[in-house]
Amino acid sequence: MRIGLITGTFLPVLGGVQWMVHYLATEYFKRGHEVVVFCQKLPKSQDGPLPVIPDYTLVKVGPKPIRGAQRSGLLCWNFTRQVLKQHLQKPFDLLHCHNVGVPTQIGARVKAHTGIPVAATTCGDDIMTIPTIKYGIRLIPYYEAMVKENLSKIDVVASISSAIRRELEALGTTARIVDIPSGVDWENFQTATNCWLQKRLGIGEKKIIVVSVGRLHPVKDYPTGLRAFALAARRIPNLHYVIAGTGTSGLQKLVDELAIKERVHLLESVPMSDIPSLLHSADLFFLSSLSEGFAQVIIQALSCGLPCVVSDCSGNEDLTGHPGVVTAKAADAASMAQALELLASNKALRLRMGRQAHDYSSRYSWSAICEQYIDIFKQLAPAVAL
Repeated sequence: MRIGLITGTFLPVLGGVQWMVHYLATEYFKRGHEVVVFCQKLPKSQDGPLPVIPDYTLVKVGPKPIRGAQRSGLLCWNFTRQVLKQHLQKPFDLLHCHNVGVPTQIGARVKAHTGIPVAATTCGDDIMTIPTIKYGIRLIPYYEAMVKENLSKIDVVASISSAIRRELEALGTTARIVDIPSGVDWENFQTATNCWLQKRLGIGEKKIIVVSVGRLHPVKDYPTGLRAFALAARRIPNLHYVIAGTGTSGLQKLVDELAIKERVHLLESVPMSDIPSLLHSADLFFLSSLSEGFAQVIIQALSCGLPCVVSDCSGNEDLTGHPGVVTAKAADAASMAQALELLASNKALRLRMGRQAHDYSSRYSWSAICEQYIDIFKQLAPAVAL
């Protein structure tokens, strides 16, 4: 099967969508499929060598981003032209678009010219919205109309969580909705427990370390998370909190105000290659988000055998009842503090939940997720030998 993947941004920009496209493309290739990834050329400030050596073909579509290219239709037109050019040279059997905004608009236009089936995968902010913090592209009327139109023209849309499925249904989506979560590079997280954080930060080995990973953004609601930690830290004197992500130094003022600067460590830059070591050196994972499409970082933590405290926001609800997860009320510092104390004060419970978390997490490996997509592709292109 020849599969074209269409994405708006790609490596070396690092994020959930970029890694999803890379790992799915790699897994498709491993199974004998020919894969071409279409992505936009990056600005000079972001462009650079890929952090991986891909097995698939990568086509960078130019010109590099210019103001107004999306609204004018130039970006979509140029992408469509490039995909059709590749299709004429050697036909695609299916297109897989990430996300349901502009990439899916491109897929729908190629389908209109060729008739080839199109599947799309949601990513979170392409569907979910939080008006109070201006989160989600659908808050812009132009994109709202685009998303609705796209979902009426393609064949299948993959929902990565129950919350996103509800939004897709509310939009009147006529494409078939399938439930496929995001995956993680599970094998890369199967390393041993270590003292990476303790050594880097000078934290004693007897300290209990809570860790969060993610950039500073209102949707992550780190302020409530810090207030929850401050409450828990009053009762557990050896508790420390590490927040790793771009922009997190902007939390320093609140840390000082809460008088927890000796117990909180803000790491602005941690390479992706060090995330397994960071997680394996912590005692529990904490996510205080207001909304998530599907938080891959939770599954990364579970893959490391870390018990997790997560908010019950949309996108996290699918993990309710998960053997490695304790949920707390979103935007509620007292509820989060209670959950943190429960795990921080009981090592036996942490270890038991950690083992259960690890055993459960393998179902989120990209290999397992890829098989779910391949099953869908077989239905969309039954005449193609797989």
